[in-house]
Amino acid sequence: MGCNPNALTSCHTASKAINLAISITCIVLLLHFDLRYDLWKDPPVLGMENAQMSQEEAVIIREREPIVRSLVGHMALGTSALVSFTMIISYLFKCEDPGLDAILSLAVGCFSIAGGGLTIETYYDQLPLLNNDSDHQHYYIIAGIAMGALMLLNALIFFIDAIVKIRS
Repeated sequence: MGCNPNALTSCHTASKAINLAISITCIVLLLHFDLRYDLWKDPPVLGMENAQMSQEEAVIIREREPIVRSLVGHMALGTSALVSFTMIISYLFKCEDPGLDAILSLAVGCFSIAGGGLTIETYYDQLPLLNNDSDHQHYYIIAGIAMGALMLLNALIFFIDAIVKIRS
């Protein structure tokens, strides 16, 4: 198990480096702007319109849903960074497995789509608030939408990499 310096110039390493850079950028946006995935004022509860559940059950669901949204979003950011970094290391030390790389790329691509969709949904709903001349609010909302778009772009790169690995 030796080091493979030629792996630094391969297309797979370049795509994983781009994935890692996008993931780190999203994490920086998340931390710098204190972005969240759960800005709903009153999240809808499925089935409540037909009175199929009690008020207590509806309150429990309303309390837990923001936590689940936040966990999914943070998991999407963390998995893309960790998987990209470990794949780069595996390319450098000649430990790559195309089947495992394809499965991981597909899984992380799905996570990134979920996280990006949650982020864009959260901050797109806040766009009507931009009329009140608050610069910080404006940057906050645009940063949230940008982070969601970067996560979707990251998912696209992961899917392209998975398709290339499957075909080879």
